[in-house]
Amino acid sequence: MKRRIIGILLILMITVPVLADDYLYHGSFLWNGVRAIVEKDQFLFCAFPDGIGVADLSRDFNKKKLYATLEMVEKPYRLYLCSDLLVVEDEVGKFTLVDISNPLNMVLLGSFQPPEEIVDICRMDNFLYTAMQYDGLFRYDISDPNNIIFNDSSMVGIHVTRLASSDSLLFALDDYNGVIIYNPTNADIGAPIGELLLPDQGVSLAVSGDTVYSGVSPNGMMLGSITDPQNPIYLGLIDSYIRADKIDLVPQGMVLSNGLNGFELIYGQGDSLVDQIFPIVGIWGKALVLDYHGGKHIMFADRNYGFIGYNIENPEVIEIEFPIITYASPGPITQLSFVKSRLHSIGTHNWYEIFDLADPDNPIRTGKIINPPYVPAGMCFKGDTLFLADFEFNAIFPALDRGEGDPTVFFPFFIIEDSINRPHIVPNYFPDGDLIYYYDDFGLRGTFRNDSIVEPNLFSWRFPTGVASAIFNDTIVYLNNDKGMMSILALDENFQFTFISDRTLPGRGGAMVQNDTLLYVGASILMTYSISDASTPVRLYENSESGEVNEMIQVDSWLIVAARNGIFIYDISAGRPQLLFSGGDLALHVAYDNNLIAASDGFSVKIYSLPILDTDSEVQPIPDRLMIPQITGYPNPFNPVINLRLNNFRSYGEPVVIDIFDILGRLIRQIQVGSANSGSGGILWDGKGFDGENVTSGIYFFRASQGADRAVFKAVLLK
Repeated sequence: MKRRIIGILLILMITVPVLADDYLYHGSFLWNGVRAIVEKDQFLFCAFPDGIGVADLSRDFNKKKLYATLEMVEKPYRLYLCSDLLVVEDEVGKFTLVDISNPLNMVLLGSFQPPEEIVDICRMDNFLYTAMQYDGLFRYDISDPNNIIFNDSSMVGIHVTRLASSDSLLFALDDYNGVIIYNPTNADIGAPIGELLLPDQGVSLAVSGDTVYSGVSPNGMMLGSITDPQNPIYLGLIDSYIRADKIDLVPQGMVLSNGLNGFELIYGQGDSLVDQIFPIVGIWGKALVLDYHGGKHIMFADRNYGFIGYNIENPEVIEIEFPIITYASPGPITQLSFVKSRLHSIGTHNWYEIFDLADPDNPIRTGKIINPPYVPAGMCFKGDTLFLADFEFNAIFPALDRGEGDPTVFFPFFIIEDSINRPHIVPNYFPDGDLIYYYDDFGLRGTFRNDSIVEPNLFSWRFPTGVASAIFNDTIVYLNNDKGMMSILALDENFQFTFISDRTLPGRGGAMVQNDTLLYVGASILMTYSISDASTPVRLYENSESGEVNEMIQVDSWLIVAARNGIFIYDISAGRPQLLFSGGDLALHVAYDNNLIAASDGFSVKIYSLPILDTDSEVQPIPDRLMIPQITGYPNPFNPVINLRLNNFRSYGEPVVIDIFDILGRLIRQIQVGSANSGSGGILWDGKGFDGENVTSGIYFFRASQGADRAVFKAVLLK
């Protein structure tokens, strides 16, 4: 995502002198995990875990090209198109309105939390109608989209599962009684003006002209005439192969779609009727029929590959084996690494891309690696050489990276003896050789290499549990497994293991970093072990603040941790980790270069810029309990008042100043709190700006400052 939040101090936890004090979030890119799609005027709106992305259907597609994005606090789950409003349902059941009148500049509007689960939405004029299933039909007044008002619940008790509109009429599918027809006014929904009785339970609803269509479970479709809406007539049943969870009408026919079974095309009439089913796996939700490049296409949100489309203009020659891939997803991102100041990213779906982050707000793809490796699985580098694991060919490929363009990939460095499962390559180098790679969930496999010879598959070490991480310390190997155990083994000159001892970890071992005689181990907490006696590590330190540790890297005297609770940076120059920074969201993978952090939660890559540490200054000790300044607030989301609370601000004879910023980085309010706040304190913000007016719904940042102590908190105002 390329939304700029200029001038906002997102997180700063500081106990050492710095030259700059901005921890700045630059946005996300490499989005994947499309959950839903809707189309309006040649623009395709996609629900991603990070927010909403827009693809321009009038352009030729480049892979993963999004022309506009809008970040959201919660993860979008379903989308409903209502004219120039996009209604976004997130994972917590909240509905947010987005103005898409200009698709390339979407604007976040108001939101509402319905009392029960909504199963369908329809807009008519200034009202939003919601099907509440067992609780009937509700109506919200959206004449002011920033201030959504619950308007009418007169139809509570009607069992409504689907909604549709045509002209000034509203159609509600009651799967017990059929299709109920309303002619709502500004006053209320009103009583039904007609009812189309259906013999079977309907599962979908579509209206075109004077005909109503409703899918039947387990298959088939019912038709009704609404030439006279007050006296609708049931016309009968049409057979189908699949259950029509969604019905789209196309010239001379219709498309039925089902999230589990693909789609069915019913085309023509009488002797010329064509009825074909096209099963597809990996579908997320229902299909969308749209015009694309002058022809009718059907498009699905695909669990694995983003969204994919098929040309259905000629129903007899649909190339089901060759879809038009309109947005290709990298799949779950499995590794990030900076090489020559370029970010290398590996995804599970045959994806290896390289980005220039010279402008962190505008990542530019400057390279890729394809054919080979066909299915990249892991990488490490030494000098100008990349070592790339590929599990399609069970091989390790060397590649020359010059720092620009596509790296040059050569013939396989060696073939892996047995099948592997997305191996991580460990860049450990023995005194007389280098490179070992792992794992196939049950052990380590590797090779020996020096300047003159290569001996592939020299190592083959099997273990009873999966390998999560490994560190080679001369002739001692420390190995974390998936069962919460760190094993210590000795490696002899014949590359055979001798078991020494085990150490139980609090949770699955996720990562290890060695720094001289200290071993930093990540599990459900971060731990430091002394390995002065390499065979018997002694735990010296632990910190649970980060939550589960997923990955760690060492950069000079920094330990950068990707964890459940975000990104954590520790100074380890004195041995004992001293927390410098924390922030961001769940991080599975992390890479660092030139004060930029790239972190991924598997769905996208997020970019942060960090302060420049004054490395000549002496690091001051931090208390054992890490008394970090904090600002928090509740409730969150809030409306309109939020209670802000300060903790661990030391007294400098100065007030704590709370600066409040909007999503664009504009200072909208400033509050001073007392003159000495060594403990904790609280204050209310009434949701008003400098001008005394109520601010609009959206994301707000609260920066608290007192002397050298600073902290930031993010909250959402919902009206």
